[in-house]
Amino acid sequence: MGFYIKITKIHEDTDVVHYSFSPGGDASGVIEVAKSTGEMMSVKPMEGDGRELFVSRAAARLKQVIRDGVYPDSAEWAS
Repeated sequence: MGFYIKITKIHEDTDVVHYSFSPGGDASGVIEVAKSTGEMMSVKPMEGDGRELFVSRAAARLKQVIRDGVYPDSAEWAS
């Protein structure tokens, strides 16, 4: 099974960054990134992602692209 996930920054303040992630269509979820620790957590699970296949891949991609306190406006995962 192949995956495509579009990841988009939807909010940023001094403490956290929120990213939405979606494989397309209406289903989407939200990941919060704590700037002080880099810890990521799902704050809005994506409907239909009970096994967390999409959220885990979106978080893995965010870990790859967040560098030196720079939070990109968007990213993608494809496999």
